[in-house]
Amino acid sequence: MTWFDDAAVISATVLAITSLIPQARRLLRTGDTAGVSITWTAIGTVTNVGWFVYVTTEGLWSSAPATVLSSAFYGWLFVLLARLGTPWTTAARLGVAWAVILAATTALTSLAVLGTVLGLAYAVQVAPSVWTAYRTWAPSGVAPETWLMMLVQVALWGVYGIANGDVPIMIYGVTGLTASGLMLARWYVTRDRVTTPAVLR
Repeated sequence: MTWFDDAAVISATVLAITSLIPQARRLLRTGDTAGVSITWTAIGTVTNVGWFVYVTTEGLWSSAPATVLSSAFYGWLFVLLARLGTPWTTAARLGVAWAVILAATTALTSLAVLGTVLGLAYAVQVAPSVWTAYRTWAPSGVAPETWLMMLVQVALWGVYGIANGDVPIMIYGVTGLTASGLMLARWYVTRDRVTTPAVLR
């Protein structure tokens, strides 16, 4: 990798590790879970394990610690949301199902296919967050700082993917930019609403 590639990977790695901190801090400070998806955390835990397999096999060792720490952080957020009263059984089942899909993909196909699936997996991972935020009248539990940092992170990975012709990482960048942009747009539109968590039926 060139110095630019190294800088992009290291910067994205730092953001990946730290991006969940604002969301965790908000949950711990307020106990407000309105608009925050527990399914997002369950699938995020599994997806980052898959990314660990991919990046280590591809020799991207500088990004490996981020996948491990991110998986652990997502798992901790899952436990925190459950302790705050968010129903968790369906999310846990979906997380297990996603783990089976990724394991089967790895065993039955190739690493390239796994990488492509993981590139699309970010859409699967954040879809519950987008769905929950857009169905919640005032998603006051969402930390916009988390999604802004994720936006920058996936943009950096997208640049790396384009520079190195890595299609899975390019796909990850596109899906990540779309999802993060949608979350930030929802927060911006609803920022002045009362913080009463009323879910649209």
